[in-house]
Amino acid sequence: MRCCVLPTILIGCGLCCGCGDNADALSGRVAIEVTVRVGDQPVADGNLVLRPEPGVKCPLIKVPVTAGIGRLNAAAGPVPGSYKATYLPNGAGRNITEQLTETGRVKPTAAGGALQASPSGDQNVLLPKGAISVTVPDETPAKFVADFEAG
Repeated sequence: MRCCVLPTILIGCGLCCGCGDNADALSGRVAIEVTVRVGDQPVADGNLVLRPEPGVKCPLIKVPVTAGIGRLNAAAGPVPGSYKATYLPNGAGRNITEQLTETGRVKPTAAGGALQASPSGDQNVLLPKGAISVTVPDETPAKFVADFEAG
């Protein structure tokens, strides 16, 4: 009987404390249009990740970028404020499982040098040196530039 009481108490506390209630964090979102560059060149297709700075009530935002431009509507966009931005081109940092599932890949029968670090046909792309600070303005669409230093 005692083992059933603890889960009931924990569930009750979770409901009363408002766990998962993030309505305040989601209000005030804006549509965005961001230009993403590395070393003054538009980036390859990939994802810009915006991590809110302390004091900004917003979830982590992932912005798909095509030909150096990323767009999100207000429902998926960030709230205005300061963010740490990182950028990862499509295909960078893929793991071996992803490489094995690509068309034209042959699964190796033994460990060794059968897998390449990057799939054939990948273009050489400029990678950013690290994270940068960006500010999302309080307008919609919020237009800003994320200029990364080349790594």
